[in-house]
Amino acid sequence: MSNHNYQVHQLRNRSVNGRVCCTLQCYQYGDDDRVHDEHFHFLSSDPDKEFEDFEPKSDMSFTEFRLQT
Repeated sequence: MSNHNYQVHQLRNRSVNGRVCCTLQCYQYGDDDRVHDEHFHFLSSDPDKEFEDFEPKSDMSFTEFRLQT
């Protein structure tokens, strides 16, 4: 990712009780950082795990997104 390369992800709220969690992910890695973690970390409902990972999948390019907004 760079200032000329973006990723856009669509999140769907499948909650039947109407609760919503909106997530905005922004980051910049240091020049010497070679370990990147592309996951969202969220609290697990599994009592044996504290956190779980969600790996977002892109559904459109940033250019397509900008054309729709």
